[in-house]
Amino acid sequence: LGVISQQYRDISGKSAASIMATKPLFVHADDSLLAVASEIIAHSRHEYALVVDDEKHLLGIISAGDILKHVCKSQGDDDA
Repeated sequence: LGVISQQYRDISGKSAASIMATKPLFVHADDSLLAVASEIIAHSRHEYALVVDDEKHLLGIISAGDILKHVCKSQGDDDA
């Protein structure tokens, strides 16, 4: 509990802006999963991508885990 208590004190006064990514990874809804996975891998600091329209309005978020789950399900692995 001491570690959790220390972490709480460390982050309780910080804002989201103080730690957020300032250059998020943007992809479009019609981009292929292969292209999105490639972008996530190429930009290794990102574990996710923001899915946006042409005006950069947020449509959703896709993570590397989302893509991996889709690949596993398409291979018939229901444990993912």
